[in-house]
Amino acid sequence: MHLALLPAVFVLFPDGAVRSRVQRVLLGSIGTIAVLSMASAAVGPGVIVTTPDKHGDALLPVRNPVGIGALDGLVHSSRGPLFALGLLTGLLPVVWTAWAWRRSTGLRRRQFRWATLIQGAGIVVPPAVAVIQIGRAHV
Repeated sequence: MHLALLPAVFVLFPDGAVRSRVQRVLLGSIGTIAVLSMASAAVGPGVIVTTPDKHGDALLPVRNPVGIGALDGLVHSSRGPLFALGLLTGLLPVVWTAWAWRRSTGLRRRQFRWATLIQGAGIVVPPAVAVIQIGRAHV
């Protein structure tokens, strides 16, 4: 759910008000994908993916105690589409703020410019850092 909060914040930027039908659709899409992803993860049987608390800690496999075996096929087949829709809902706020940047003036234009540039950096920088880290690991 926390991953859906940032796109929602950018859709509500800068004043937190829903002022258009487009904003309502974007927020509804973000919320729907977030709920579907969480529900899929909650009922999916199998091992829960975790991360270690400290560097070097071993991961203990933990089975999902509320996983429903009968939904295994549905959960696995929905992961790809949900991931793709999640990426799309993460990119739509960039389009939203860029569009608002182009059509606004004055202070609001500067606010939308920085929001768009920050989101753009958030899209470009993590893959660039990953590529650099992978390159360092192979040297």
